[in-house]
Parts: sequence; C-alpha cells; structure tokens
Amino acid sequence: GGGGGGTRAHSEMALLAGDHSSTIVFDHNMEEQHGHGTRTHVTDDHTCKDDLQNSELCKDEFEANCENAYGAFVHVALHDSFMQALITCGPMVLVSILIQGIFSFELYMSIPPLHRITSIKDGAWCMVPMDLMCCSVLVFCILMFNNVPNLVRAYKISLFSREYIVEGEDDGTIHTIVVSTWLRLWIFAIAVLTEAITWTGILVSGCSWIVTSMSVHDMIRSTVCIMFVQNVDEVVYESCCPKSVKGPVHSTKYHTFSYFRTWGVTEDNVKLIGHIYVSYCHLPLFLLGAVLCIYGINTWDSVRGHCDRQYIGFGLTSMM
Repeated sequence: GGGGGGTRAHSEMALLAGDHSSTIVFDHNMEEQHGHGTRTHVTDDHTCKDDLQNSELCKDEFEANCENAYGAFVHVALHDSFMQALITCGPMVLVSILIQGIFSFELYMSIPPLHRITSIKDGAWCMVPMDLMCCSVLVFCILMFNNVPNLVRAYKISLFSREYIVEGEDDGTIHTIVVSTWLRLWIFAIAVLTEAITWTGILVSGCSWIVTSMSVHDMIRSTVCIMFVQNVDEVVYESCCPKSVKGPVHSTKYHTFSYFRTWGVTEDNVKLIGHIYVSYCHLPLFLLGAVLCIYGINTWDSVRGHCDRQYIGFGLTSMM
C-alpha cells in the first residue's frame, strides 16, 4: 500500500485458456469494493486477434448470454454487483416468474381428469383427431425445447464462466470475471433455476391442456397461446430493460466449456455428432415421443371405457 501518488503493485500469473497460455497483469489500484467482496479489473496480454488460430478459437468458445430478463440479471450481477442486479433487473425477473408461474399453475389446476372429459359432451374428446393431437404436442414440445440450449448456456455462464470478450473492441482483449462461488450460486438460483422451474411448469401444463382439448379449435388455439407465455421474459426485457444494460448484454460474449471437449472428443467429432443429431435424430425423437404419449393415453382403462371409437384422422376411426 502507500499514500499520496502511491506505487503501482503488479503481479503476473499464467492463465491456461484452451490450448494457449497468457499473462494476466493485475493492477491493484483498480480494485473496487462491492458488497460481495473485491472485484479486480484485469488486463490480459492475450487477445483474440493475436493470430488466425486464436481468433478461430475465440469464436468457438465464447458465446453470448440470453437476451431476456434472466440473462440481463446474470450480466449485471457478474459485471457490476448483485445488489445492482436486484435493483436494475430484479423487477423484470420477478414479473416474468409471476406471470409464467401463475399461468402454468392455474392452467394445470383447471384441467379436469381425463375420464370426466371422455364422458361428457357425447364423447367429443374421442372425436378429436389423433393425428392432429400428435402434431400439436410435437410442435409445442419442439418450440419449448428450443429454449433448453439457452438454459444450459445460462447455467454455464452463471456458475463457471471466468472470461469474456466485448464485440467491437479493436484489440479483442479477454477480460476476467472475479466473483465468489456463493454469489454465483445466488445468481444461478434467481436467474437460471427459477427459469427452469417455470419452463417445466409451462411444458407440463401445456401438454396436459393440449391432450385434453375438447375440439380442434381449442387444441390449435391452446398450442399457440400457451407458447406465448414462455416468451414473456423476452417481451419484458425488450420493453422494460434500460438501454445501458441492453447494449452490454448484446455485445458481451462469455467463455464457456463443452462437455464433449471435457470428455476428450475432438472438435471435428463434436461437429459430426451435432450434424447427425440435428439432421436425423432431433425431429424423429420428438415425433416418436408424441405418438407414444397419445397412444399411451388411449390405452388407459378410463379412456377406453368411455370411448367406443377414436377418430384417428383422414376419415379413419379405430375401435376402442
């Protein structure tokens, strides 16, 4: 330490990042005190533009956070302070949780048992085409599971990310985040775990509502309307988030890890696995799940006892 002008104390440490090492220079005169501890601004000698190889490496390993209410909370908590995140983004997260949680809970509680549905309105449920029911469940699940990569990315960033880059910086400097483990757990609980819980609630209540729809119109409307609730956090973010937060959230990319690389799978094999799954496995798996779900429901004794026949679709019916 020192008074007056003081002296600048520097210390160097090697940081292993991917396949390269770099030197971090800590300037102790730039430390800031926050409620959760000391945050150190870091200057990194290594940049993403040192050479072509490192530039490609940065493109692969750095990902942007989600541009929604939860992603904004994670960004502010990691870069400013936890209290600032609560003040700036807490209301957005709270509104998103309340809307999604209340909607999924009340929707699920309003769904009557299936044996009651099949026994009223002259067996109207039995005449809802099974092919349309399968397609509705398929579309709804595909749209819902499209948010899973964002959840996984938010989980990695909130708990494990230590570095980030800012798009638009000419030198491509890699900055370091210094946040305590306990604070990361709080960030994860508020901005990631709550989103995963509301996502699960919407998925379960939405699928339950679709398979208990009494008519074709109800099924089509419910498939579209329920999906809108899942995007409430993005609507709240676009309408309520300050521009001073939106800009950094959009331009900041965080260093993340790949499970495949952790297990020793090469980059080429990772791309091959992704290509095979997306091209040949993703849609067939969802389709198989939807068909098995609808077929399983129609084998229940409570359904078979009230439906003399089930409308399959295309003018075809099956005896129950």
